[in-house]
Amino acid sequence: MVIGRAGLAPRLVARTAELSQLAGVIDATHPARVALVGGEAGVGKTRLVQELLAEAGVPSIVGVAAPGSLGRPFSVLLSAVEPLVRRWDGLPVELEGRADAVRHLLAPVAPGLSPGDGERPAAEELVRAAGDVVAALVGDRRLLVVLEDLHWADGESLEVFDRLALLEGPVSLIGTYRPEELGSRHPAADVLARIERRQPVVHLRLAPFDRDAVAQFVEAVTGGAIDHRTVSVLTHRTGGNPFFLEALLAARPDCDCEDLATAALPWNLAETLRPVLDGLSEEARCVAEAASVMPTGLEFDLLGAVTALDERALIGALRELVDRAVLVERETDRFVWRHDLLRETVAAGLLGRERRRLHERAHDALVATDSDDWAARAHHAEGAARYDDAVAAALTGARQYLHRGASHQALQLAELGLAEQPDHLELLELAARSAWLVGLHDEAVDHARRLERRATDPDTRSAALRLLVRLSWERGDTNDEARAVAALVDQIDALAAGEERVRALAAVAQHHMLASRVDDALAWTARALADADALGSPAARAAVLVEHGSALLVGEDVDAGSRALLDAVELAEQVGDHVVAVRALTNLVGLPGTLDIDDRRAVVERLRRHAEQAGFDTFVTTVYRTKLAELAIDEGDLLEAHAHLSQLRGHLTIPNDDLLRVVVHMEVGDVAAAGELAASLDREPTAGCATHSVLLAWVAARQGDRSTATARLADLDVRPFGVHEVRGVLAYAWRDLVHVGVPVDVLDRAVRAVAQEGELWMPLTLATRGWLAEASGQVDEARTLLAEALRRSDPDRPVLPPHLQAEAHLALARLAALADRTAARAHVDAAVTLLDRWPGPRRDDAVALARRLSPDTDARRAVGPDLTNREREVALLVAEGLTNGQIADRLVISTKTASVHVSNMLAKLGLANRTELASWVTREGVGVQG
Repeated sequence: MVIGRAGLAPRLVARTAELSQLAGVIDATHPARVALVGGEAGVGKTRLVQELLAEAGVPSIVGVAAPGSLGRPFSVLLSAVEPLVRRWDGLPVELEGRADAVRHLLAPVAPGLSPGDGERPAAEELVRAAGDVVAALVGDRRLLVVLEDLHWADGESLEVFDRLALLEGPVSLIGTYRPEELGSRHPAADVLARIERRQPVVHLRLAPFDRDAVAQFVEAVTGGAIDHRTVSVLTHRTGGNPFFLEALLAARPDCDCEDLATAALPWNLAETLRPVLDGLSEEARCVAEAASVMPTGLEFDLLGAVTALDERALIGALRELVDRAVLVERETDRFVWRHDLLRETVAAGLLGRERRRLHERAHDALVATDSDDWAARAHHAEGAARYDDAVAAALTGARQYLHRGASHQALQLAELGLAEQPDHLELLELAARSAWLVGLHDEAVDHARRLERRATDPDTRSAALRLLVRLSWERGDTNDEARAVAALVDQIDALAAGEERVRALAAVAQHHMLASRVDDALAWTARALADADALGSPAARAAVLVEHGSALLVGEDVDAGSRALLDAVELAEQVGDHVVAVRALTNLVGLPGTLDIDDRRAVVERLRRHAEQAGFDTFVTTVYRTKLAELAIDEGDLLEAHAHLSQLRGHLTIPNDDLLRVVVHMEVGDVAAAGELAASLDREPTAGCATHSVLLAWVAARQGDRSTATARLADLDVRPFGVHEVRGVLAYAWRDLVHVGVPVDVLDRAVRAVAQEGELWMPLTLATRGWLAEASGQVDEARTLLAEALRRSDPDRPVLPPHLQAEAHLALARLAALADRTAARAHVDAAVTLLDRWPGPRRDDAVALARRLSPDTDARRAVGPDLTNREREVALLVAEGLTNGQIADRLVISTKTASVHVSNMLAKLGLANRTELASWVTREGVGVQG
């Protein structure tokens, strides 16, 4: 039997189950609207998607990434929408609200949309505009959006893909990718993991064909049966890769299948594809060889310069390569390989000297045109063995990319240069800084330590130490932070008066500020401000004001601290220092009570814009989402806070972000998730700090583990972190700590350990003391303290957020329940209102208490309690703070009997818990009769 016309199998084979799963995303009844298709190169991802598009019967837009897309913002998205927007000369009505951003976005593919002369909008605004463009194209019809080869996609297109995944409506999404290309640094890895954890996703991982699938594939191509031996040979030699199979069959178009088992088959892909390439004309082969050394998009003019072909000959050669499905024209005068394995195969067939000469010509052509594609210039200089040119291009490119906020690209170039000159000080500094900005802390530390060791001048060593101080804090490595600070302090004396000295002084101040050593921090900022003023440098003064203002805020001098931080932002904006602006804005909204909620929201958005311009990826993702979650908490919206923090999964985080995630997990009632995350924090270098201890005590209390909760609270040491984090978490945990029976004296010591008298935190301090007084049976004091805490609470600057205000109302309701039912009902009604958007245990308790305080419950209770003497004995011991086990030991009864007595009393009295029972005993002067 003879193989007929070579090409893909006329029908899909061995993937029908996967096709059925993939089709689910366009079924309106299916829970998932997003599908991810992963697999190695050539495994059949594109073929599977093509089959779906052919059978789906729904409109679709398809974008395909190519090598080099990472450096071209929105390139993948634009390739998808170009056929639909290229003739636009005006915008649909629904896009007029973002006209400026949409015009800037679509200008490369829609010549009729002039973006005007205004400043290019921020990346986030362009991402939103891109989502709106797709939504406008969708309208009310069902639409399938496909983005292929996400491992090559630019970060902006990935963000759009992520945003589209959140859209409600008729849009379905499919993304394909190569898992082996998605390392920890790749932006697509974050996006895909985040999407999959956030919502239902059809995730297909295509494996190579097994023996049966290989047989089906070959039979589909040839139209006849294939023997067992041939199947074994083909499976072994191709690894079951469909693309390898296709190339093999195409290379032997007139060969009997039976002969394939004994024929001299090629042993690698290059040999397999060589017969296909052998049929190319001399000009087409010349172009293919030139294109094989280019990692980014193949530009017409660059190919002409490298091949020295005139325009007519070059057009003919490109036409031949497109017709032979070697290249594909994705944009006008811009080509990509049909499959990157083809490019690799052609490149592997070149002699070393041939590759060097092609790289040399490409490099010279880029230099001659003064190209600012520094990544390409560095790549070709390296390939041409012009290592000095490669380092120079990498250095210039890393500087420029870092200045533009393209931190990933800056890191790639800096590390390319370091591969040639490992001790290049500026490249080490650029690599350390860009790795820090993108959140690759281990790499950043490695580069910074190498810089510290190799630095020969004081300023360079100081810069390395400054970064190590910050990185150590973000990693929670207190030992390394102490070492770096000590070394930096020693280094300061060797620094001449200048900007580096000012920044070094500020870094030491920051270290003390982060540890809440306010006086020490202010002493260092005083020295730094004096040096900055003498220097007359706005940039240096801005860097110091961040630490000065932050220290003032930690010391609760809110007005002075806020003014200093705002001054720092203004100066940073004047000199274009977006990193300093980010830190100032972050700290400005870092403590509750410093700004009104609306002002804080505006500051958070301002923070995001500066973070984007700085290339500060950790702030664009982690800190921005954390701040939005904090705003949601202060507005009493737990589900919104949870949604924001859910998007941090897969992102690198800093300690306070993970603390907030534990808190929100506990509030929604997901104790398992909270416990798992809290346990992971307990294994970090910061384990044992007060905040972690309170978190773990809270989790233990919710799980009913009184002994662990008590042990965690027994000896709080607030020195490693500021007391405000500990105080806040303790207030959150209070209800569960009391319910599980943590002794009052342990709770009292915990409150004293974190108490402060400053006006800023007074509502929270008063509330915590009020809850402690309630637990101690000091009814009048508890009522006074809790009422004062509520009186001092500012709804626009909620140091005591709505759910904790509700907790104060519930305590007052419990205290008033037996004496003033009307007042108790008013408090519980206020609590239920405050918890309207706060589902979870707190709201459940509030609703239950409201039920118990209803008039119907009062009527049932009118006959009054009739306690037995034994119950009264148990009640007195409960008021002493004893557990059921301790009561059983005291009265020589079983623990179960003691528990039954407590339950019976709660039912008779209409009380919710042991705390209310203890308060009732104290109020009523209960004693044993007879």
